[in-house]
Amino acid sequence: MCIRDSLQFIQKKYSGSIITLERCFAGPALPDLFQFLRQSKPERESTLEKEVGQGNVTGKLIVERALNKSDEVCVEVIDLFLTFYGREVGNLGLTLLTLGGVYLVGGLSIALKEKLLEKDGVFLKEYFNHRMNHILEDVRVTLVNEPDLGLLGSFVEATRLYTGIDNIHDFE
Repeated sequence: MCIRDSLQFIQKKYSGSIITLERCFAGPALPDLFQFLRQSKPERESTLEKEVGQGNVTGKLIVERALNKSDEVCVEVIDLFLTFYGREVGNLGLTLLTLGGVYLVGGLSIALKEKLLEKDGVFLKEYFNHRMNHILEDVRVTLVNEPDLGLLGSFVEATRLYTGIDNIHDFE
């Protein structure tokens, strides 16, 4: 399945809106990718869609069905997502020269932990699929296993602003 086709599908669906990376690389993208695959391959049936009805397919259900391999379309959605994600993380690693490492965060990354870290998996293949992949070989990919990282960071910043303490270590 062509990435360009799926991006064009998302652009068309949200025409008039700005298409952000989050539309393609976060949990809310999964139902869109599911819809794209169902429309581009209408002959393939989805047990998930039959059970919950069209329009009621959620990212959480897609991940669940893909991981237990009970729905072929969901497995393909996750593979397509990991293709996007791996390429973009690799692009960012090269663009920003993240020699200190790349950190994967969020609930979807945690849910897909096993697939993200598979040595021969889609994500790592796409991550290293660059002309300059020798640079990425020295960039560590780390999965942050904290679903509320954004909230924790917001708490620290709010506390810092409220107390006037600039160094978080001064709380001890």
